[in-house]
Amino acid sequence: MDLIDPDRALRDGLGADAALGGVIYSPNEVTAPGEITNRGHSRFLLGEPDGSLSPRLSAVVDLFAGAGIEVAARTDLRRDVFGKLVLNVSVNPLCALTGLTARERLLEPGIRDLSRALIDEVIAVSHASGFPVADGLDVEALLDPARVPEARPSMLQDVLAGRPMEVDALLGQVQVLARYGKVATPALDVVLPLLQGLNRRVTRQG
Repeated sequence: MDLIDPDRALRDGLGADAALGGVIYSPNEVTAPGEITNRGHSRFLLGEPDGSLSPRLSAVVDLFAGAGIEVAARTDLRRDVFGKLVLNVSVNPLCALTGLTARERLLEPGIRDLSRALIDEVIAVSHASGFPVADGLDVEALLDPARVPEARPSMLQDVLAGRPMEVDALLGQVQVLARYGKVATPALDVVLPLLQGLNRRVTRQG
């Protein structure tokens, strides 16, 4: 089941051949009308759907680099996608549900433990899906308040602004992949319906 493009509108209308994959690490926040504040280090990872180092990929990477953007071409971008999901799944929903910043949630022992459980589940799904997150992933650094920026993640920003959240893209699809891979996700299975309920309330109010 594809929750991100269920009607295949993007795949059939655009086609994989016309797209490059991308993973973006850039914690930003709208701090005033027309003002966006970057809260940490930013970098872009780009890759072809087939994993090749194509001329067009090289051209786009060169274009980004020429503009002063930190960027890298990847031959196994799906691993990078799961690496980003480790962050998204363990940070965004918990901040949205509690109203805490990324750092503040780690100062609450129970929420920090839940973040760790979500990290472990996404890593397990990545292995079952055939794109295991790199062994070099520093889980302890992700759970160390001193190394996490004082930022409001995108889902919390959406809740505060009354905007719908990307629930299916960040959590729902991971649960689908977990079912395919027969991976137990007890933490995700609790957090997801809570987030869906919050999203329905925010959407109605918006």
